Amino acid sequence: MKTRVERDLDERASEPATDIEIETEADALRAERRVDALRAGSRSEDEEDELKSLERALVRWRA
Repeated sequence: MKTRVERDLDERASEPATDIEIETEADALRAERRVDALRAGSRSEDEEDELKSLERALVRWRA
């Protein structure tokens, strides 16, 4: 799984700063487990960003 972090909050404040690219089925399974874990509890701002990034990556993977 590839991850890229961009911290340009002024330009893209509504988008997550982290871009995740799922490369394998194993990556997708790990991402799904992490999404479930993040959804199960309260989240910090960074964890909310991670959740959004993982959800976007899973949508792209499934397309």
